[in-house]
Amino acid sequence: EAARKAAAAAEAAHKEAEAAEAARKDEAKLAAELAVAQAAEAEAAEATTKLKEAEAARKAAEAAEAVQAATRDASALKEVAAAELAAMGFEDAELVRGVVDKNTGAEGVNLERCVTALTALSEVEWDTMLDDLAEMGFDDRALNIKMLVMSDGSINKTVKQLVNTKETKEAAKQPMELD
Repeated sequence: EAARKAAAAAEAAHKEAEAAEAARKDEAKLAAELAVAQAAEAEAAEATTKLKEAEAARKAAEAAEAVQAATRDASALKEVAAAELAAMGFEDAELVRGVVDKNTGAEGVNLERCVTALTALSEVEWDTMLDDLAEMGFDDRALNIKMLVMSDGSINKTVKQLVNTKETKEAAKQPMELD
């Protein structure tokens, strides 16, 4: 009887050991499956991040392309307006370019305002004013024309703008002094 009890106890212990081993194997298998699932989840998160980055890059590229197209379109509109103004007899290309730049907005080039400005400005003695500005030390003809156009032909306003521009450039060249 004692041998039978011992054998039964041994059998029970063996079955418990087998069950414990099976539980450890199941636990290890579940841990491995969890690790695989976590790795897959991390890969999915990384793929989602890369997808979002690619989408953002695509949108940025599209926006840059749209800006370039708009710039090309604006330049083309300005060229067409300048050609139309030249055909009307406004021959000073720099003056026409300055007036077109001044009268270009979000809606495009306002040709009527360009004609009005060029007509008014053509009455001004440009060569004399440009010579006067050059004698004052303002040698950048294109800038002088731009400033004259922006100030509607006023030599006083032009000189003030040029002085401010010149002072700003000179101040930028000067080294900063620390007290």
